[in-house]
Amino acid sequence: MGRVSKSILAAGGRDIVKECKSLGMQQPDDVVMTGAGNLQCNNIIHMITPYQKLDDSITRMMMFAESKQVKSLAMPAIGTGALGKDPSTVAEQTLKAIDDFYQQRNTQCLKLIRVILFQRPMVQTFHQAMVSLLGKPATDRRGYVKKARDIVGGLASSLKSLVTASPGDPVRKRNTLLLYIFADKRKDIDGAVEKLESFMGTEFIDMNVSKENVGKISDEELYLVMISAERLEVRLYFHSVADITFILVKVNKIPTGSVTHLRLQGRVQRVFKVQEEINKILDRIAEEERRKNEARLLAKNVKWMYLSDEEQYDDYDDEIIGIIEQARVENRKDVEFEIQGGKYHIDFGTMKEIDLDDMSKVLVKKELREGLLFE
Repeated sequence: MGRVSKSILAAGGRDIVKECKSLGMQQPDDVVMTGAGNLQCNNIIHMITPYQKLDDSITRMMMFAESKQVKSLAMPAIGTGALGKDPSTVAEQTLKAIDDFYQQRNTQCLKLIRVILFQRPMVQTFHQAMVSLLGKPATDRRGYVKKARDIVGGLASSLKSLVTASPGDPVRKRNTLLLYIFADKRKDIDGAVEKLESFMGTEFIDMNVSKENVGKISDEELYLVMISAERLEVRLYFHSVADITFILVKVNKIPTGSVTHLRLQGRVQRVFKVQEEINKILDRIAEEERRKNEARLLAKNVKWMYLSDEEQYDDYDDEIIGIIEQARVENRKDVEFEIQGGKYHIDFGTMKEIDLDDMSKVLVKKELREGLLFE
C-alpha cells in the first residue's frame, strides 16, 4: 500500500477498511467504490494493483466513475509511489488515458479530473508530457487542450499559468476581480469603497497558522487539507524560513523543518473549518511526539523481544517497546499495536504475540537492559 493510500485510510477512519473487507477478494485491475468515511468527499474509488497496463487501468477507472455518475475525481500520479513506476511513463500514460477517454466517449457525468501533484520535479514531468501530447496531431480533440490544462494543474481551474510560464515558477497567477465604480460625486464612490471594505473585513479573513509542528505536516496530509480547502474555496499558502511563499495548489517540496507557517484566505466560516482540520493534524502530530518521548523513556531500562523465524529473539523498536511496557506497567492483560500497517496483539498471560492478519503466534519476552531476564 502506498503512502497516499495509507494517509487516506488513516484520515477516513476504520469504516473504509471495514467496507473494503466486506467487498471480499478482488482481482488485479479491478475497480471498486466505497464510502468516504470521515473525508470531505462523496466516495473513494479503489484501483486494485498490480496494473497490467497503466493507461488501460486508468481508463477502466474513469469508465467505472462515469457508470457511477461521478461528476469529478482527484487522483495522484498513480504508480509513482510504492509501485516505483517511472514518473515520465506515468505522466505520458495518464494524460493519454484521459485524452482517449474524452475523445472516444460522450461523457455525461464525469466532467472534471484532477491529477494532484506535490513535488516540483513531478509537476515538470507532467508539464513536459502534456506539452508533448498537445503537440501531436489528432483528428478530434473536442476541447481537450483546455481539459488537459484543467487536469494537470492540480486544484486549479486552469493550467494556463503552468503552460505559459516556466515549469520551475513556484507561484500560480491569481484570479483577480476588478471592480469599476461610477458615481456623480466623489463621496458616493468613497462610500461604496468603504462598504466593500467593511464587507470584506467581516466576511473574509486572512489567517496564519504558525504552531510548532506545522513543518512536520506530511505531503499526504497536505493533500487531504487541499481537497477540503478547494471544496470550501479557501486559498492556502505556506511560508518557508527563506520567506518564500508557495501556493498550495502547486506545492513544491520544502525541506523538513523549514516551514514557518500556513496561511489561509477566504470566507470566515470556511477558513475556520479548514483551520480546524489543520489543528486536528497538528494535535495528532503533537500526541505522536508525546507518545514517542514516553516510549523512549520507558525503553531506556527494559526491552521487549519476539522469537523470529530464525529461532532467535529480536528487539522491537523503542517506540513499540514503550507501548508494550506502558500496558504492562498499567497491569493490563494485553496490548495491541501496529508495525508498518500490520496489527499485532500481545497476551501478557501467555507471553505470545498474535499477528491479527494471519493469526500466527510467536513467543515474546522482556528483559532489563542490564540483562536480567523476565519470562
